[in-house]
Amino acid sequence: MSADRAPIAPVLAALLRGLLFGVGFVAAVAGTIALLNCLQLRRADPLNSPLRLEAIRAAQANPSNADLVAEARRIDLLARRAFFASQMLMHRAGMLLWVGAALLLGALGGARWLEPRVAPPGSPLPSPAAGERAARAARRAVCAYLALLLAGGAAASWALRGSARSDAALRDAPPEPPGASAPEPADAPDLDPPPDAWCAFRGPFGRGGTETPAPLRWDVPAGRNVRWSVEVPRAGFSSPIVWGHRVFLTGADASVRELYAFDADTGQLLWRHEARDVPGSPATPPKTSEEVGYAAPTPTTDGRRIYALFGTGDLVACDLDGHRVWARNLGVPKNPYGHSSSPLVVRGRLIVQFDDETGGRLLALDGATGRTIWETRRTVRPGWSTPVAAVREGRIRIGVLASPVLGVYDWADGRELWRVGELEAEIGVSPAFADGRWYAGNENTRFVAVDDVDGRVLWETDEDLPDVASPLVWRGLLVLAASSGIVTARDAATGEKLWMQEWDEGFYASPVAAGDAIYLIDRGGRARVVRASREFELIADNPIGEECGATPAPVGGRLYVRTQHRLIAIEETPASSAAP
Repeated sequence: MSADRAPIAPVLAALLRGLLFGVGFVAAVAGTIALLNCLQLRRADPLNSPLRLEAIRAAQANPSNADLVAEARRIDLLARRAFFASQMLMHRAGMLLWVGAALLLGALGGARWLEPRVAPPGSPLPSPAAGERAARAARRAVCAYLALLLAGGAAASWALRGSARSDAALRDAPPEPPGASAPEPADAPDLDPPPDAWCAFRGPFGRGGTETPAPLRWDVPAGRNVRWSVEVPRAGFSSPIVWGHRVFLTGADASVRELYAFDADTGQLLWRHEARDVPGSPATPPKTSEEVGYAAPTPTTDGRRIYALFGTGDLVACDLDGHRVWARNLGVPKNPYGHSSSPLVVRGRLIVQFDDETGGRLLALDGATGRTIWETRRTVRPGWSTPVAAVREGRIRIGVLASPVLGVYDWADGRELWRVGELEAEIGVSPAFADGRWYAGNENTRFVAVDDVDGRVLWETDEDLPDVASPLVWRGLLVLAASSGIVTARDAATGEKLWMQEWDEGFYASPVAAGDAIYLIDRGGRARVVRASREFELIADNPIGEECGATPAPVGGRLYVRTQHRLIAIEETPASSAAP
């Protein structure tokens, strides 16, 4: 060591020795925590606890006992939380041990380098015995620390072996009741609904299109190609859905909330179900804006039950004849405009996006009972987007857009697979999925196309984006309809703008497709039908005669349209289909 550094060396060495004591203390605490946690996990493994396994077997033996199944789910959820909490604690303790080891080695080397090798002139010589004792103490400290490090590593390995044994025990045990890794419900329908069904907002899975052609030309005020037109008892912005020979819709005001079923052939109101006496429903409904109201979410169906969500947070399930199966309140939405996100039923599970001022919740409910299968909390702002489903390699994925992220989740257990950020805005637009890509964005932020495999952004734009109407991906086109009245078509794979058209009225209804035609209904009540092609081609400009904010349902060769006050079935007659 040089002479000019010698005076400060003892001070630095003392500081490093203090660091050694601090690091040793932290490492000792971390090692103790790891060992105690390991011992606790070995003594009472939550996943292999007799209480949990017994509850699972009892639920499997009595699947019709709803109370028994619910108790098994509760016990299973608590056990899993305890197990993963222990694993997280072990991980953090291990990280502290490794960091402590690096700091210890660095501090030891630094102290050794800073210690003066030759005593300053005039200083007393140290006692050989004292030096030997100090050396022995240092060696013992290092050995103790290394032993602590090895103990922590052994504890982590021990815990991992215990986890592997737990996994083996779970594989050997009878199937679990629905929970974090629940099997499909016993009455789960086929993944794809029949071709003549339009079973959710923007159709099956939220795809937005059907291969079956729909009417191209009509005139509602003149009665041309109108099969029937009926008044809806109560107002709402929910869109019609169709299953078989029935059309379902909701309507509501501050005092009454209802689910309706209409005959698809005649328009006759078959039944109406009032969502009253729902457990947990607020005595005073929350305030909503006029453009949202209490019946903005579109109902959904799996052909066994109809599920309807209202702006009060009330969720009801009815059979196809209007008899209530179950009802629950998800919580009163704290949303500045009102709740409008629609539920989506996929393979017997009801997926609900519930984003408000308290944060985001993505829920999967058992369609038969309404009980929660899983719930994923998300740090997002209030929004009005609806979840979309997709299938990749046989696994179902749920895409959810909310400020500031697009996230994709596993349908089985609700875990997040990946996310894309920097999407901060008042999100009213739902995502779309096609050909292995997700599409999401909103006015005042960006619009992105994302690879489904790894969440990689493929392209993006910030031009002419919607704030209410959701995107349509159809026949290689991405169609965006904005509230400004601008409609753009882009190449879905590259983002290249292919054409743009501007009209006087803006769009709240999302564009939908039927065969080679794309349907665009503006707020003023005019429906433009354009060709699904890379060049703009207007097929027809059809009057509806009333304001319209709901998304139409093209199904079974008809187009069902909800206006401000009415539900209309449009169907071309053979004579009119040949008209120019």
